[in-house]
Amino acid sequence: MKMRSHRLSILIILFLSLANCYFNPLVQTVVSPNEKESDNLFPALSILSLSESSFTVSVSGQLRDNDGATEPNIGLKVISRSSQIDGVDSTATTDIAGRFYMKLSTGTTEIALTKAGSPYYKFTLSITSPDDIRVTEMNGNPAGVEIAGLVAFDPGNPPSFFELTNSTPANNSTLTNAPSSLFFNFSDLLEIPGGSFSDWFALNILIFPAFSVESVGIAGSTISAMPYGFGSETTTYTILLGPGIRSQSGKTLTPRTVNFTCVSPCSP
Repeated sequence: MKMRSHRLSILIILFLSLANCYFNPLVQTVVSPNEKESDNLFPALSILSLSESSFTVSVSGQLRDNDGATEPNIGLKVISRSSQIDGVDSTATTDIAGRFYMKLSTGTTEIALTKAGSPYYKFTLSITSPDDIRVTEMNGNPAGVEIAGLVAFDPGNPPSFFELTNSTPANNSTLTNAPSSLFFNFSDLLEIPGGSFSDWFALNILIFPAFSVESVGIAGSTISAMPYGFGSETTTYTILLGPGIRSQSGKTLTPRTVNFTCVSPCSP
């Protein structure tokens, strides 16, 4: 009987000891880890949401009017954004090439434009990553205007572009008479090529369907030529200016296409 009583006492002491361990908060973290995980569920989600939060992206884009000409001195002002974070820009102004440079946040940003001090139009940018920057909406914009060349860039090393600023004939224009001259104006001084200007023109400015040019000139920031040999039917011509056109500072041209239609009989 003494032996049984001694064993029973040991079992009772052991049980109470284990019970104390289980209900001891310090020991409970080991004995019942699931309850601790449940307590930390929302902090864990908070950490995850922070890791997936918005971040800034430096963005450049170009504005062109309905004639394809770049739009300098256009004011840009952010009027709403889906992500409210520090370190982003609220305003900017386009340069001679119609380009703006802004630090924005991922998400959507609505921007209002001002031209010559008057409201112009609005557009919304959607940025999901540096590789995915898109215009998703435009409001009040004149027909034919462009927001193009959207790229992300390193804010410590902003890019410098060389652009066609305007042309004669203008992009998407319709002419009742054949043009007597071609003019292409650029955002920087042109590199003067060696050799024949006409040969250089033929290599770097492609025309479809083809017509002929003569008296090619390159001076300052302008290329000029006299065209001839247009067809008598109503025809839309495409002029492609390629990256072989360079500035004096060594920048290559952002390729640009100019389209114009000459209405029959397309005579001088």
